[in-house]
Amino acid sequence: MLPPPEIHGIYRTDARARAAYAEGAGIYRIIPQAVCLPAHVADLTRVVCWAADHQVSLIPRGAGSAMGGGNVGPGVLLDLTRMADPRLDIDAPNRRAVTSAAVTLASLNTASSRHGLRLPPDPSSGRCQVGALRQRAFVG
Repeated sequence: MLPPPEIHGIYRTDARARAAYAEGAGIYRIIPQAVCLPAHVADLTRVVCWAADHQVSLIPRGAGSAMGGGNVGPGVLLDLTRMADPRLDIDAPNRRAVTSAAVTLASLNTASSRHGLRLPPDPSSGRCQVGALRQRAFVG
C-alpha cells in the first residue's frame, strides 16, 4: 500500500469508502484503489504530482451522474465536489465561462441565461459537474 498524499482533504482506502464510489449512474461497478476528496486547488496539485510520482491512475469525478462509466475506475477516485473557492465567471462578450470543479451545468446555465447564453450539451442530469472548463461554445 502506498503512503497517502500529503493533503488537507480526505484520502481513504477503507472498504466502505471504496465501495461507495464503485458505482455512478451507469451500469459499471469498479472498486477504486482509494478515494480522495481534495479540499482546494493546492491539494489537487499535490495529488496529481503524487499520482505521477507513483504511477497511479486518477479518475476525476463530479456528481457521479455520467452513465458511460468514466466516473469509476481502478485507480484513485478524485471526488471534486468539495473543492473550496467556488468560481463561476461569465464573460458574455467573449462567450466564455471559467468555473471551478464543483460547478454544475444547471448553475452555469442559470448564470449564463442572464446574458441570453447557455451551454449546449444536454446530459440526462443538470446536476452534472462541468467545472474546470474554459468554454467558448455558448450559444445565444
